[in-house]
Amino acid sequence: MDSDSRRVPSQSCRSVVVIAGGDAFVRPLDRLRRQRITRLFPANVSLHILGYPQERCSLDELTASIRESIRAVPEPAVIAGISFGGLLALRVAEAEPVILISSGPRFSAEGRARIEQQIEALERGDIRAMAKPFITLFRSRLLRMAGTVALAVRRPRINDPAYVAHMLRLALACSDTEAAHASIVIGEHDQFFDIAANAIVIPRETHTLAIENPRAVRDAVSRILEGL
Repeated sequence: MDSDSRRVPSQSCRSVVVIAGGDAFVRPLDRLRRQRITRLFPANVSLHILGYPQERCSLDELTASIRESIRAVPEPAVIAGISFGGLLALRVAEAEPVILISSGPRFSAEGRARIEQQIEALERGDIRAMAKPFITLFRSRLLRMAGTVALAVRRPRINDPAYVAHMLRLALACSDTEAAHASIVIGEHDQFFDIAANAIVIPRETHTLAIENPRAVRDAVSRILEGL
């Protein structure tokens, strides 16, 4: 299991294990993506970021690997998950508190359709068609324009398409998980997940909430952690 840790001074009262979103299996979980995850959490936590195995595995094998990584964390941990990572967090949590970011207990009809379209594009080898829908997720017109230009001038670099398609199928298999015990932070117009009744909803934001408005996520997560 790919993982990374951010250590903080010993007086920290909270350790958080973060399961990254699907972006971490579409492309390598590099330093930039780890930095984007780190800025979603307050500085006074000990942060442990989990990526994904780089080979195909079953859903049971994936969840077992995540549980093993969580058990290796020395302090009692909160489990957080981003997007697909949120569905996995719900599956692996036992007594630990759970925080979902741009996630929820189930995919919306729109989200499921988007994932199925991406799988179809990967199966026919059309990487641009797989990547293009991600650009439409941004609320910012500037980010949409930048993404459109980048997609036009170069082929997206992703992991093995067959592996990515396999992981997307696992994501679909995770939907409809019990989430009554979870704290959820989600954009008002998230394109992938239904908004649960117990969610903190960030107005006007989309599924790219964590990229476009990390401060709002961090503020919400800080309040959640203070209340645990």
